[in-house]
Amino acid sequence: MKTCFLFGHSDAPDLFAELTRALRYCYEELGIRRFVAGSRGNFDCIEAVRAFKWLKGEYDDVELQRLIAYHPALRRREHQWQGSVFGSTYYPEGLENTPPIAAIRKANELMVLQSDAVICYACHPGNARELLRYARRHGVFCMELTQDIL
Repeated sequence: MKTCFLFGHSDAPDLFAELTRALRYCYEELGIRRFVAGSRGNFDCIEAVRAFKWLKGEYDDVELQRLIAYHPALRRREHQWQGSVFGSTYYPEGLENTPPIAAIRKANELMVLQSDAVICYACHPGNARELLRYARRHGVFCMELTQDIL
């Protein structure tokens, strides 16, 4: 199943309109049915959740998953997302021996490598920008969101 990974800065603004256009494109043009997002910051916890609610309302054959960076037996706050708009959580294989301090970065990199496309908000230096560069280096189709300025 084709996969799209969503990630962005924790201080993301309201990106709902742009994000829903990107999700529609992934669904209709790229044939993506599995969408995955993290569980931290405004982009993951607010923007992606809002857009996923819309996506699930439009298309009933989509799978929405929450990426978790810590082993399910050790995870802390990620469990709160199970059963919301997300059908399940996803813990990438290969993360088991990763030290906790590096787990989020490693989970994101593993998810990029398993994705056919990424949708991201990475407008300033930081982890999201580095992950976008990582995705491009590995030939993943990238859709970069920008803040609409009125």
